[in-house]
Amino acid sequence: PPPPALCPHLIPIFSDPVYSAGHNEPYSDLISGLKPLLEKYNVIAYLSGHDHVMQHIDVGSSVQYIGSGSGMEYSTSTKHEKDLPSGSLKYLGGKNGGFGVVTLDGSAQSMQVDFINGKGNTKYTMTASNPKA
Repeated sequence: PPPPALCPHLIPIFSDPVYSAGHNEPYSDLISGLKPLLEKYNVIAYLSGHDHVMQHIDVGSSVQYIGSGSGMEYSTSTKHEKDLPSGSLKYLGGKNGGFGVVTLDGSAQSMQVDFINGKGNTKYTMTASNPKA
């Protein structure tokens, strides 16, 4: 990984989610293979967009799982919400449809994520502490 002074937060961005409440089930190969590496290297958040949803999933580790795939289209599917660890789905935005974006703002100690709908309104905000701080 890069030196901490150059990169206070490690935030990988992938298409496929590790966890999702949307139309794609949680990926068991990512849970078994990638999740341990994310935790080992103190990743603060994992961003994905494949499911076309806005979601925040916290499975109780240092990694926050953020879905921000609703820029082009929005899926209202909650097909795999029941497959997530109990209590881990913290936000699933726009169940009635609409577009949205996620913004990130942070310091060396923490990171704030805002989920913003297509009208520019912040619908949900979460803060994550930097596991390296």
